[in-house]
Amino acid sequence: MMTRRSACGLVWLIVGGGFGSIPVRAQTPPVVRVDTTPIQPTAAQRAALQAAGRAVRVDTTPIQPTAAQRAALQATGRAVTNEQISTAIRNSGLNQQQIQQQLRSAGYDPSLADPYFVQGASGLGVAQRAPASGAATNIFVQALQTLGILTVPTTATTPEETPQGSPDAASGRAGGIFGKEIFNRAATVFDPVTAGPVDPGYRLGIGDQLQLVVTGQVELAYAIEVRRDGTVIVPQVGQIALAGLTLDAARGLMQQRMSRSYSGLTSGEARLDLSIARIRANAVFVLGEVEAPGALQVNGLATVFHALARAGGPTVQGSFRNVEVRRANRVVQRLDLYDYLLRGDATGDIRLEQGDQIYVPLSRRVVEVIGQVRRPRVFELRDNEGFSDLLGFAGGLTPVASAERVQIDRIVPAERRSPGFDRVKVDVEIRGSLGALARVPLLDGDIVQVFGIGDLRRNVVSVTGQVFQPGEFELRPAMTLGQLIDSAEGMLPWALSDRVKVVRQVPLTGRTIVHNVDASTAPGRVFLLEEFDAVEVLDSRVGYPRGTISVDGAVNAPSTRPFAERETLRDAIERSGGLKEDAEKIEVYRRRAGSIYSDTTSIRFSFRIGPNFVRDTSLRDFVLERDDRVIVLSSPGYRAQQFVTVGGQFSYPGPYAIAENSDRVRDVILRAGGALPGAFDQSFRLIRNGRDVSIDFPRVMRSDSAHNIPLLGGDSLVIYRNPNTVLVIGAVGRPSLIKFNSSMTLWDYVELAGGPTERGDVNKAVVQLPSGVAKRVKRVAFLFHAAPTLVSGAIISVPEKAEATTPRSEVWQRILATSSTLASLALAYAAVTR
Repeated sequence: MMTRRSACGLVWLIVGGGFGSIPVRAQTPPVVRVDTTPIQPTAAQRAALQAAGRAVRVDTTPIQPTAAQRAALQATGRAVTNEQISTAIRNSGLNQQQIQQQLRSAGYDPSLADPYFVQGASGLGVAQRAPASGAATNIFVQALQTLGILTVPTTATTPEETPQGSPDAASGRAGGIFGKEIFNRAATVFDPVTAGPVDPGYRLGIGDQLQLVVTGQVELAYAIEVRRDGTVIVPQVGQIALAGLTLDAARGLMQQRMSRSYSGLTSGEARLDLSIARIRANAVFVLGEVEAPGALQVNGLATVFHALARAGGPTVQGSFRNVEVRRANRVVQRLDLYDYLLRGDATGDIRLEQGDQIYVPLSRRVVEVIGQVRRPRVFELRDNEGFSDLLGFAGGLTPVASAERVQIDRIVPAERRSPGFDRVKVDVEIRGSLGALARVPLLDGDIVQVFGIGDLRRNVVSVTGQVFQPGEFELRPAMTLGQLIDSAEGMLPWALSDRVKVVRQVPLTGRTIVHNVDASTAPGRVFLLEEFDAVEVLDSRVGYPRGTISVDGAVNAPSTRPFAERETLRDAIERSGGLKEDAEKIEVYRRRAGSIYSDTTSIRFSFRIGPNFVRDTSLRDFVLERDDRVIVLSSPGYRAQQFVTVGGQFSYPGPYAIAENSDRVRDVILRAGGALPGAFDQSFRLIRNGRDVSIDFPRVMRSDSAHNIPLLGGDSLVIYRNPNTVLVIGAVGRPSLIKFNSSMTLWDYVELAGGPTERGDVNKAVVQLPSGVAKRVKRVAFLFHAAPTLVSGAIISVPEKAEATTPRSEVWQRILATSSTLASLALAYAAVTR
């Protein structure tokens, strides 16, 4: 619940998406999680507030979970926000009386809903006020979930999500206690179904409300309740004892007693029906080794599983095999949870009666099984259960489990311990027969490990390289190399069949032997293979040095390609896209190879590119060799055309070629006809590589060498009209476009734009002139500031103040200390000079 103080001094109660209309005293709620979802009033709430003469407010204050949500969080393991609870009640379409009626029918106290409704401006509405009793809040949240009004999705907890304080973490075992995970989910996992008719075997008890209906010759309808003495009172019939009877037996007794007063029930002219209108609530006790022992209020349909789930289930020390249900100081049922968890057998899950006690004792013998089993967990064993039962609980062995032995990590019993012999390893040889395990006793705390088989495969040979289906194959008796190649669907066309390598391991010596076999001949194909042989079929394409040919320089597609025999220089140039228009000379560099040492590392061949290049036989006849490098050189006199772009208020805008390297800005402007009469000199800009070059248009036209600079290809020249405005942006009250006035200063424009904001620093404003030049306000004589001269089209940008790294009080302390020191020095100097 969150509160917000209104302008009139009242505190509005804000409820997970809605507004109450009565003032209440603000309280600080306990913080578990914060939901930052803004609260939006619904259309009905807006209408109600407007009708009451109040403004519609939207509160974006983060919502703190209430005690109800804390209880739901503990019950389900998931966070429940105010928005979820209030929306669930609102979406149900039920008013306070209807929710109370459903609570009563489900066996809950109807007054639990009272604190969640308040009287508002538009009538009775949903509120969100935490009740005084945390237990009552917990019951109400669980009741909403039971009725289907509040639904909290749950997800299974992964091992990475298991908190340190969880039962599985406390056990210290990776698999966890078998069966514990089902109780780690929502507490409603075993809730009884309260919707629909009650089964005939339901036993009536004190507090059950019944509906008695007689139709036919006589029309009667009575709502009767089983009183504290176990009886009901039927008008004109009297007192009838029904407590302890099943619903079916109660119908028969009611038929018998009422037929004495209504003869039509005997003759068949009337029919009687007895049904459950509201199921009673029973108080039961869950004791012993459970997560949350204590008293619980459950409805008459609740079973042992339901109560155990509400109590969090057995602890890591609790027994899953011997749960007792005690009624009237005697044990009426012993429940083995493994019957349900392993076989789905819930015959022992009896219904609870008023005052029943569920007792979970300590477990007596707990054994963990790990390794190659289908369900590695910690299991509880009874006195008469052994290895076969343990493996059955674990789901049996996996296919990769070893059938040779299992190992037990055992804590030596206290009476048999000696120094250094507190824990032992016990190997059990099974030799493929699990029956050998029956003679080995299991002790409390044992850890049984089932080993897996290895990855070694003995009957295999492998083939790699240039075959259609490389891989591992079964080694058959007397298998030959030819048979293996045939199993791999044969060799590829470029395989070196005359030099197949068979790599053979010699296990006794650790040596490796390589056999060179000609598989293209009959003797080679019948070469016998042995276990673990690895056959390699080589590639003839890489059997010899391949080399490369590279072509660089003035070609359209420079590249480096594998060497091909008989490729000529002309072939290489054509395969590289042909020559560019500036190509003039070709040079080929070839590595030197010889038996005599020489300082020469490469040999150069040079070719001129003439007008008859296509018919040049010298290029066609020059055959390239492995690793030749071809470089096509450009003509030194060749120059590609360079263009600049002229735009804006010039007489002839468009692209212009730079005639010479010495062409300057003024030369191109004159060729473009100069600026039009309406052009604004201050807006002239030279843009180079996307950036402004700061030059002055009038000085350019006066041939001032500092501004009339040489042009480069890709430059842009542009000039605009006079905008007669100044733009003010940044940390100002209202960024605006203001009419230019030459008599106004920078501070005048900022004031017209609403002045600087609280964090705006106008003394550090930056002015960008239309030419692209940026200037900032300067400090003069420590205390004064001077702003740059403004022109039409300028942009004033006011930045925000930097975060103060030193407190203001400390700054003033430093100023006062410095001033005091200066004053002291001045007085000392005056005294000395005097």
